[in-house]
Amino acid sequence: MADKSKLFWSAQRDDFYAIIRDLELKNITFVIFDFAVIIGSQMIYFYPDLFKQVIVMDIPMITHNIGVNETIRVEVPYGDEMIKTLPEYQQNNIHSFLTNDDELMMYNINTTLGGTSPCADCRIAPNASGLGGRTGWPYYNMVRTDPAWTSDGFNVSLEEWEFSNIPSYPDDLPLLYLYASEFFQNPLFFEWIDKHGDNDGRSSYTRIDDSDHWMVIRQPTVVNNKITEWMISTADATTASSTIENGGEGSSSSVSATIDIDISRTHNINSNINSSDMESSRLTTAHIAVVVGGILMLAVVVVAVVVKQNHDERYSYEKIINEVNV
Repeated sequence: MADKSKLFWSAQRDDFYAIIRDLELKNITFVIFDFAVIIGSQMIYFYPDLFKQVIVMDIPMITHNIGVNETIRVEVPYGDEMIKTLPEYQQNNIHSFLTNDDELMMYNINTTLGGTSPCADCRIAPNASGLGGRTGWPYYNMVRTDPAWTSDGFNVSLEEWEFSNIPSYPDDLPLLYLYASEFFQNPLFFEWIDKHGDNDGRSSYTRIDDSDHWMVIRQPTVVNNKITEWMISTADATTASSTIENGGEGSSSSVSATIDIDISRTHNINSNINSSDMESSRLTTAHIAVVVGGILMLAVVVVAVVVKQNHDERYSYEKIINEVNV
């Protein structure tokens, strides 16, 4: 069971960064979903040179527009009183964590959210009954003041923040936004993507039809195809090149792959490499996909390092999974 000192967004982004550093990854295609959009966008802010392109799923990076002129993007946490302003399911997640109430968490999953979340019958928190009340810890970070996340590593005046979770975003980092839900969306984020796309010629957004927040599970083929199409259509044979060290002997191999992530269960992630998907492309990049299971709060880092053997052959790959305990 993770120490409580680890249950901060800042601690999680530091741990994810440590994995990336230890594996010496670079030119990363960063796939972030749900709470990983918060933690992942903060990683982009602090370590922008690691990333080549970003794919964000269903949670916009601009969620607030408050203040006199509705130009403020971020709200400073203010504890218990702030909890009352949140949607019911988020309140229940926080109370479940603070009281370690497994039953309340399951009530939240099955009743408040109508049992629509995937892996609702999983046990995630160690020794828990059901998912576990401790899985609500990321929501508590939204309101806790010891310290407030807005001052946990950030030193930019909040009036200058352009986004809800980070002060700014790199001008030259392309972004694809896939979304399906209506509840979380903010038109200001779509406007920003349009402007960003005008500048970099790549950034765009796409709606996934006939789905909901859990589109990676409801429509995995559609989501994978949208990602593949975007990467292929915008790939540059020169700038997409990346090499990885081979056994520390100074030699290197081209890295080439499109990673299909089919999340059939939150704790069961399958990464499949199909060479036929790459027949028309020359994508060469290292990939890291950070998937956070939303209400389930299972954080998983999937790092896939794929070595190209032959253009007509299937690709061998090494898959490394690190599960962050709650």
